[in-house]
Formats: sequence, C-alpha cells, structure tokens
Amino acid sequence: MKLENIVTSLEMSEQLKKAGFYKKTMFSYFKNKDGDIYLGETDFDKNEFLNFAYTFSELMFYIPANFDVDTNVFVAKPTKYEKITEAELSDFQVAQFEFLKIEHNVNTYFYMSKYCLGHGVIAFGQNTKGEYRNLMRFGETEVESIAKMIMALIEEDKITL
Repeated sequence: MKLENIVTSLEMSEQLKKAGFYKKTMFSYFKNKDGDIYLGETDFDKNEFLNFAYTFSELMFYIPANFDVDTNVFVAKPTKYEKITEAELSDFQVAQFEFLKIEHNVNTYFYMSKYCLGHGVIAFGQNTKGEYRNLMRFGETEVESIAKMIMALIEEDKITL
C-alpha cells in the first residue's frame, strides 16, 4: 500500500492544524528544491517542511471511546432529533464511538465514524441555521473519516490537545 493511501492528505493536515490539532508524527509533507511536494519520514532538516501527515492509528489515540451524556444532549430519532430523556439516561449513560467500513459499490468503500446513544447518533446542539451538529463523519479513507471526527470534537470542545 502506498503511503499516500494511509495518511491524511496535505489539505486535511492543513485543516487539522487550522482547527488546533498539530502533533508531531512519523510522516510529513515536504517541498523539494524544484517545488514538488512529497511524503517522507519526519525530518525537519530535510528540504522545506510543509505539514505533518497523520496515520489512522496516530489519530485514533485522540478519539475518546465514549462520552458521558445528559439531558442537554440530542439523539437522532427516526424522523428528528430530540433531547435525551431521563429514561434513556437510565439505559445508556454514555455515547459510544463506532467506526464502520461501508461497501459503496463492488470493491469501493467509504468509512464512517460516529458517536451513538443506543442506535441514535448524538448531537450537542444546533448551528445558526438550526441544523444539528451531529457527531457522524464520513470519509473516502479511514484516516479522512477520523480526521474529520477530530475536527468535530475540537469544535464541540470534547477533546483536550
């Protein structure tokens, strides 16, 4: 498997950095003297360092396995989001992290990471348009899905970096 297929893209790495996620990692993006961008082992003395390139397992280190929830958290129901009820809290005290590989077409997959309470995806609130900010992210690769989830968790102030 090529290195490009198992690390965040340069664009995704820049989005993570902008969101506040900037950790040293094994691989990085560089620019050589001719201006070509390439991936390699992290070495700050090597050409022009551009950004880190994160692997799936490096990013998974920052993903909480679960969250405590309360009646201020929303959960997806079949047709709408509703605040978690006291009855649901007695059944489920935490929202669990799930990661899925979903077949799209023959030999084509996409990946989904999400936090669920029972069978419903959770959301901590709504944006200015009234849309729920659910904790479910999709990606064409495993690492893209997890990188998007990390950015969502930063936005929701649910992980400490």
